[in-house]
Amino acid sequence: MLSITLDKKASGNEVVMSEQTYRRYRYKSFKTVLHFGVLRKPLTIRINNSLPSDSIIIPQKLTNHIRVPELPYVCFVKNEELFLGPVIGYMPKKFTISNPQIWLNRFMGYEKVKGLIFIFNKKA
Repeated sequence: MLSITLDKKASGNEVVMSEQTYRRYRYKSFKTVLHFGVLRKPLTIRINNSLPSDSIIIPQKLTNHIRVPELPYVCFVKNEELFLGPVIGYMPKKFTISNPQIWLNRFMGYEKVKGLIFIFNKKA
């Protein structure tokens, strides 16, 4: 599993990794796709051998509207694509909105799973 660092100043178009990491995950080009929830963000791979093996740097700002919150995530590579998550959206039913304890109980212990949970309504 990969360790990630979020770069607050990055342009949003590249992922940085060591050559050892690049080879370990059998990349064949210097292009990848970052999956974050439903977002698919094409990124260019830049090699920086000062990074430890299995450590990558990704931009915190992925689009003008989407930033990756600083949380623990599971990060892995599959078929030369990078997956960061889990990202779970939850739309509570009308009767639970007035009593947040009902839907908060649903996510008890989630810190063990890691990732992002966002709660929204139909108007969001």
